[in-house]
Amino acid sequence: MQQRIQSGKLFHEITIQDRSESINDYGESTPVWSNLLTTYAKLLDKGGRELLAADQVDGYYDSVFEIRSRENENLRGKMRVVYKGRNYNIGYIDRTDERGRKTLLFCTREETTANG
Repeated sequence: MQQRIQSGKLFHEITIQDRSESINDYGESTPVWSNLLTTYAKLLDKGGRELLAADQVDGYYDSVFEIRSRENENLRGKMRVVYKGRNYNIGYIDRTDERGRKTLLFCTREETTANG
């Protein structure tokens, strides 16, 4: 039996952004992010890993955001979630809920810090 999404569990405000390209003054293509929608989500942290290379620590943190499906019609990979000022790249979108009530956004947040 499929469970309903409890609205009390969706208390993390997120913004989903779409990427497009723009040409700067030097003729270079640069990414431009625009807000697609703002909604509430349930956040499931799945852990992460850190790599040390070239005097930098690269951290990758995996998270899953669960949102209501009625808001997901235009979602696709290569978008990102913004939560608490941090960017989470959407790697996979799971719409396999039998009743079409929820969508899972599998995301990775990347951070690089100088070591020393």
